[in-house]
Amino acid sequence: MLFYFAGIVVLFFKKLKFSVFAEYLFLSGFLFHLVSCIFCPARNVNMHQALSFLSLSLLLVYFLIKFIRRTSAGQPFFFILSFLISALSVAVPTTQIEIKNFSSFFFITHIILTIIGVGGLFSALIYSFIYNIQEERLKNKKPLFSSSIFPSLERCNTLSFKSLRDGYLVYTLGIFMGYFWSYKAKGVITNFTLKETFATLSWMFFSFIYFIQKNYGWRGRKVFFLYLLGIFSIFLAIAGIRIF
Repeated sequence: MLFYFAGIVVLFFKKLKFSVFAEYLFLSGFLFHLVSCIFCPARNVNMHQALSFLSLSLLLVYFLIKFIRRTSAGQPFFFILSFLISALSVAVPTTQIEIKNFSSFFFITHIILTIIGVGGLFSALIYSFIYNIQEERLKNKKPLFSSSIFPSLERCNTLSFKSLRDGYLVYTLGIFMGYFWSYKAKGVITNFTLKETFATLSWMFFSFIYFIQKNYGWRGRKVFFLYLLGIFSIFLAIAGIRIF
């Protein structure tokens, strides 16, 4: 958390060397966070852990995109959003929820895939947001931001769709792995709790978004608001952990 906060402070210095330094700070925080999750694994589930894992996942997705696609597009947005989610995780209740067969391979796989998938969907939201910033400047006849952080409209659209595609695929695997675990542990695919219901609704919502973007090429503001609704349903699923 301290590394993330320091990285946010450094980001306000609008120079390339400070941007690189902020990236190293967030990478250090990410590694410490990851090591703590590996060597001090959670034994129960609560909102604090879910949000903490989401913050970790968002940074993982950013560094994977940077490594695989050789781009730092949206860097400050990834870092700020990750910091805000991490800060929110500290503020929410830490009441433990006991889960049957918590250490099951299927449940752990479900959690990992779902969280990484959500990180991918968040990245699609970020690139769609940047697309709208650039498009708005174009409509107002202002010069477009030109930097590695603010790519062109076409590049933003490409990154957004690829992030949606990859995040949706991993999220789908996570959701269905959760169904399989639920059937193995409880004898039913779902109990229609708030968490499970909103997770399923968010998956259906992103299925729709993926369909219209792939087949009809939707982009811009209308897609961005659809992303927001999808992400909101995911937060409702996380809030449902408290009630379970």
